[in-house]
Amino acid sequence: MTKDIQYYLDLPYQVVLTPLSEEDGGGWLATIPELKGCMSDGENQQEALNNLKDAKVAWIKTAIKRNQIIPLPSSQEDEEYSGKFTLRLPSFLHRELSLAAKKDNMSLNSYLLSLISLNFGKVIGKNQIKESNNLNVFIYSKSELDIKKNYNPFLQNIEQTWPSNTSQQAGGIKRW
Repeated sequence: MTKDIQYYLDLPYQVVLTPLSEEDGGGWLATIPELKGCMSDGENQQEALNNLKDAKVAWIKTAIKRNQIIPLPSSQEDEEYSGKFTLRLPSFLHRELSLAAKKDNMSLNSYLLSLISLNFGKVIGKNQIKESNNLNVFIYSKSELDIKKNYNPFLQNIEQTWPSNTSQQAGGIKRW
């Protein structure tokens, strides 16, 4: 089945609205994250959204003309990922990771998830710094700051504050 422009225009792509600083001319920036480079701005939110509709049409027409793959909205792509995959690695690395997990009283699966999350967070953080002047960093305890200093040197100079109650937060990765 050949998908035409209307098919893609009707898909529920996520739209992100960001206020622009006065230094950048003020107004609002509207982007569609799944369609890299598809963005527009306006004096107010509605104008930015209206301009984004035109940018989306132009982006999709160009991609179709160039026979490029047009990404589906993340809500539709999420159905393809179960959260489970198989990984083959050398036996010496398997041994070292297993020993490190035992040392931290963790399962190997949890230990690997924490390592991947820390490193992926570092990559995402670097990309956010390149793309925006705004970076939201959430740190729940003093020991997490020590981990971030070890694994995320670019975040060391960001001022951190902690709530008076630093109990375990739901969904946080805790390996210390």
